[in-house]
Amino acid sequence: MKYLVAVTPIWRRPALTTQYIRQMQRWKDRARNFSLLLVGSERKRSKALAVPGTWYIEHRNKPLGKKFNAGIRKALEMGADYVLIMGSDQFADVSMLDKYIELMEEDVPYAGVLDTYVLDGTRALYWKGYSDERKGMPVGPGRLIRRDVIESIGDLYANGLSRNLDGSADAKLPDPVVFSGKPYRFVSVKTGESITPARRYKGRAVKASLFQDFFE
Repeated sequence: MKYLVAVTPIWRRPALTTQYIRQMQRWKDRARNFSLLLVGSERKRSKALAVPGTWYIEHRNKPLGKKFNAGIRKALEMGADYVLIMGSDQFADVSMLDKYIELMEEDVPYAGVLDTYVLDGTRALYWKGYSDERKGMPVGPGRLIRRDVIESIGDLYANGLSRNLDGSADAKLPDPVVFSGKPYRFVSVKTGESITPARRYKGRAVKASLFQDFFE
């Protein structure tokens, strides 16, 4: 069975990060071939969030591209067959892990999520995905990348960047297999620390209660 490691940089937002880690524990309960690797930047404060069974490394927060790359390298050292890029503000039904396992069994080189929900406090919307020159491309979080693809690329993200990271990776990655995040309630929770604010997304309003069980 192929081994999947989710790489998640964390920075501040301890309450939200704690909820995210609880979600990932449910994913781990679903499949023994899954691990969560946190890349923290606040030393004892961020390391304290890593519950038993969660991997942790320390790396300075900026540039963010370098932080992501450090986590990916560690995941490969851990023996990952696939790396899953996830933000600490991403939530989804545990059945989404089943989708990733299915994709790994199909041996896809690279897959990603086409669309997502966005939650900003009590307001939520469904965003159908890019409509510009990136139409049909996956969003940043939720990307599943096979080990040999990463090894052939080297650093996935431009080391000097803290924004527009996805574009720097897209230029190196092969054509993706994309799927909808809608059936899995794939949602990004936006706060003041988010790289991309909620106002950048346009879409159909939905009830925020759709995601309530993620935070119980």
